[in-house]
Amino acid sequence: MTRSRGMETAGVVALILALALGAWLLVRGGERELNLSAIGHDGLLTWLKQDGIEARKAVAVAVEPDSVGLRILPIYDTDLGTRFERPETREDYLKTTTEIDITQVVVQRKLNLLPTLIIAPKWTRAMRQSGFAHPSLLTDLKDASRPFEDTAVAWKPFVRPERQVLELRGMVDPFEDLTVTLYAPQLFDPTLPPNCVPVIGGRLGHVMIRCKGARMTYHAISDPDMLNNHGLTLGDNAETARVVLPYLADGKTVLLDNTTRVFVERERQYDARDWSDLLRFFSYPFSVLWIGLAALLGLAVWRSSVRFGPALRPFDDQPSAARAVSVKAKARLLQLTGNRQALIAAHVHNRLHELSTALLGSERGANARQLQNTITRKNPELARDFVNSLDASLSPPAGASAAQILDLLEAFEAESQKVLHEFGRT
Repeated sequence: MTRSRGMETAGVVALILALALGAWLLVRGGERELNLSAIGHDGLLTWLKQDGIEARKAVAVAVEPDSVGLRILPIYDTDLGTRFERPETREDYLKTTTEIDITQVVVQRKLNLLPTLIIAPKWTRAMRQSGFAHPSLLTDLKDASRPFEDTAVAWKPFVRPERQVLELRGMVDPFEDLTVTLYAPQLFDPTLPPNCVPVIGGRLGHVMIRCKGARMTYHAISDPDMLNNHGLTLGDNAETARVVLPYLADGKTVLLDNTTRVFVERERQYDARDWSDLLRFFSYPFSVLWIGLAALLGLAVWRSSVRFGPALRPFDDQPSAARAVSVKAKARLLQLTGNRQALIAAHVHNRLHELSTALLGSERGANARQLQNTITRKNPELARDFVNSLDASLSPPAGASAAQILDLLEAFEAESQKVLHEFGRT
């Protein structure tokens, strides 16, 4: 009974793990991360670190050129001059050969700035997705050769001998005893230009060469299976990598560079400068410009300080200036019109509306009764004086002169200001 329950428990755990694995594969869309796939190089970094060699990935952060002994530059782009566009169908997408889009200019600058080991492409995307190294998943030979031909690393297309497995040996000191085993080998042409020598190869072609570039010497590998996760499991490739890479790095850092930017710049040398160098900016023809600017500045100062003088003050800038001007304007209207009572009432009504808005709210309007009640609760004496001035303004004596009416309006304005001040308004 106990054994049966144990088997049931194991079955349930296995089912849960299978469902979790399926869900994980579904979420990640079936894509294998490049560096962890068969054509990646995480295994190479791990292998080097186990031997005490400092090896790490580049993260596009500026580094000191002297601190890096060797840059490993895998090329995952078979057309450096064209931007990659994903095909519509998945079948066509798996046949593509561009994994990391990079330009020819960037590749060339990387070769000129650090000691570099550049690696050619070989497999289609389907090989990374499936994890199977089959000849049907190889990149077309012309496409695999193109990035090296564009950057002058290769002078002829690669060759693929009709052998399923090929073993190549070291050809220069101290690599004579090293061997590299390749499946479906992809090699440089046996004939090399004068600026290149074979490092590992044979009569059928070479897998690794050393060339003298425009600014520094670099190494190149035609078959990425020599160093990638898939190739390290073949023959003595792992042991060869453990010997060759630290030797090329000369004890410094080995940097795996999958970035598409140039993050290393050689220090620039500048000639010493002196303050006297600035004098050339005051010689001809710059002197004409300086004279013109000086004349323009003098003209601006003269126009602002002498010709126009200080700003005019049309009014006495006191707190009551605006109110006095307003009252005088209304008095002028009273003199020009015969319907004085209507104008006075309109003015007083507008003033009541402003006071009601300030004290009672914008929706109240000119409501003398509510305004009086509000002021009475706050200050009864002030409310009484305000109502008296309001009544006097609305009912001036018969035959009152313009001056008398103006006095009534000024008294009403004064009481209105007291009301605003009482309620903390301006």
